Amino acid sequence: MISRQEEYVFNFLKEVVNSMYEENITNLNFNVYRGYLPNSKVDFATQTKEEQGDDKYFPFFLLRVLDYEHLRSGIDTYNTRCDFELAIGMKIEDPQEYLDVVRVSEFVCEKLMSNSTIKNKFNVDQTKPFKMQWFKDQAKPYMYCVCSFTTTGNVAISKINTSGVYGFDEFPVKLVSILI
Repeated sequence: MISRQEEYVFNFLKEVVNSMYEENITNLNFNVYRGYLPNSKVDFATQTKEEQGDDKYFPFFLLRVLDYEHLRSGIDTYNTRCDFELAIGMKIEDPQEYLDVVRVSEFVCEKLMSNSTIKNKFNVDQTKPFKMQWFKDQAKPYMYCVCSFTTTGNVAISKINTSGVYGFDEFPVKLVSILI
């Protein structure tokens, strides 16, 4: 259930990236990752200076699951809650590009919060805060936005024992035979 919910959010983020281009939010080519940034196991001795470093990962969206709860809700259903963290990373060379990070993160927030249910797969819990924090890496010209949000969905339905309660389906027959 957790992996399914993460898959739904991940696929939705890929659609958000495509809609950013269509709506002229940005013309940057965003990479969408899950869990962690890819590990570059390469031979740096054979790379040019432009091929070295972390620039090839930027700009990016990085989706991670932080917390998951599966709670019984009634006799035959469960509620699920999943906390996500979405990091948005961009290289900034001009102070005006800071606004690009704000604009992109705001666009993602609007897309996630605009519908109560997204594609009939999951919904962002609008009773919980959608939190955004921005960070500037001092060593390099990178800017990050970290968004935290909670989704609900993918409920599991318990099978109901229709043959009797706790195996006592023969109880009335045995009781009657004892009384007779």
